[in-house]
Amino acid sequence: MTTAPTTPTTPTVLFVCVHNAGRSQMAAGFLGALAGDRVDVLSAGSEPKDRINQVAVEAMAEHGIDITAAVPRILTTDAVRASDAVITMGCGDACPIFPGKRYEDWELEDPAGQGIDAVRRIRDDIEERIAALFVELTPAETSEFPAAIGSVAGRALSAHGFTRFEQLTRVSPAALARIHGVGPTAIDVLAAELDARSLAFAS
Repeated sequence: MTTAPTTPTTPTVLFVCVHNAGRSQMAAGFLGALAGDRVDVLSAGSEPKDRINQVAVEAMAEHGIDITAAVPRILTTDAVRASDAVITMGCGDACPIFPGKRYEDWELEDPAGQGIDAVRRIRDDIEERIAALFVELTPAETSEFPAAIGSVAGRALSAHGFTRFEQLTRVSPAALARIHGVGPTAIDVLAAELDARSLAFAS
């Protein structure tokens, strides 16, 4: 009797903070951009605001991630039940606990009322944590990484054992110029080296 191969399930991650207007939205934006369809991303708040924090929107835009369409949502039991991992950020005991799920509490400063410099620091802290979370959630054999986030994708790839050269072969010339500041001369040199190795830029 032949056993049918199991189909890997896509993990769901829920980010929760008080207002669902800053920290959890930035975390959801980073993971969504980095993981693509490898991870389902949710966010919610125990006391959601009417709209997203515009300084958080500005800070994320500096990393090429648009979260302007994000809408703060109330935390529900169903959202927690549907998630494999629940990441809380200062919302206390508002999040219900279900057995068998992964729970983490990230101690992050609240960006509410903060200026852009403070929010950038919070954003960068979240970015580091998302890089580590992404590596844990995705299988080591994954080889196609989106080029939406240069620094985070680079760290995640490094954690999987990819060299810097192998990382660069997985992004397009346009992405190299936009994310890494690589100029046309450097792209031509890299393209020649790729050609010599019978490789090519990702499309």
